[in-house]
Amino acid sequence: MIVKDHTDTLPLVDHETLRRWLLKAGLWSAARTRKAHRRKRERRQKIGSLIQFDGSHHDWFEGRGPACCLLVAIDDASGRVFMHFAPSENAHDVLATLKAYVEHYGIPREIYTDKAKIYHPPSKGERLTDVGRALARLGVTMILAHSPQAKGRVERSNRTHQDRLVKALRQNRISTIDAANRFLEHTYLKEHNTRFAHPDGLRDIHRPSDGLDLDNIFCFETTRRLYNDYTITLDNQFIQLEKSEAPLPPPGRSVTLRTWLDGSLHLFWNEQELALTPLAARPAVAVQPSQNPGQASTHPWRHKNPIGPGGRYLVEKRTMKSTTTQKKKSVSSNPAPP
Repeated sequence: MIVKDHTDTLPLVDHETLRRWLLKAGLWSAARTRKAHRRKRERRQKIGSLIQFDGSHHDWFEGRGPACCLLVAIDDASGRVFMHFAPSENAHDVLATLKAYVEHYGIPREIYTDKAKIYHPPSKGERLTDVGRALARLGVTMILAHSPQAKGRVERSNRTHQDRLVKALRQNRISTIDAANRFLEHTYLKEHNTRFAHPDGLRDIHRPSDGLDLDNIFCFETTRRLYNDYTITLDNQFIQLEKSEAPLPPPGRSVTLRTWLDGSLHLFWNEQELALTPLAARPAVAVQPSQNPGQASTHPWRHKNPIGPGGRYLVEKRTMKSTTTQKKKSVSSNPAPP
């Protein structure tokens, strides 16, 4: 069948008629859509009330060194910044930067971050990340931003450092992460905060961290179940619990393993540290003696009186079998003459 093209013969539809058809079908809206109104958020009035935290990936060494990330924490009230260079925005370096911030300034009340997986679990119902757990133990409330514009203060600060800090690193001929962190600590942060931060007249509400075991807070934590031989496994490695002053947990209980930022491993039960020894291989399993050691006729269990209604039959059967075996042996030992 041939279908002819009748587009030239069809009458043209007026645009107003087409608009009315679309309105009637619900495919056209006469009202103009307006963008949601966004109100500028005012700065906090106290230092330590809110810290905005973000990682800035940039060619900080302009090709002279490896690519890296600048971790930036800026106080929302005063604009004071604390920064640290790291290979990437990973959990280890974020924990190390937050630990250094707490040791230097104290514990803030809230922290504003994005929804990266190191801060927020990918799905609901999952356990806290190591960063989220450490902040929760310190009583710091984590606020997650829905867009980069939500934490605009730290985003604008990143753009400033991508200009000023890059030039300063070039002038000082710095091309490694370690040298850049020393430059931040001894020179750049002091000069930048003196010029751009405004802490005058603001009350500092950072809580002191004195007396807190920050090594056991800013760490990687997991739990393992204790085997009967007082061993546990971590990353396919067996770890033996040793006797110590603290009481050992019963087998089957869960113990807490914490890996500090320096790489050392520590084991706790009821918040008491236990001694441990990493094992190079799986511990040998003790072989239990067999309940049926063999078929030797001299074994004592073969000569016990059988118990039960069939005991007499078993005795007669064993006697017949023993007699038959002895006859076969005598025949084989005395062969017939040729």
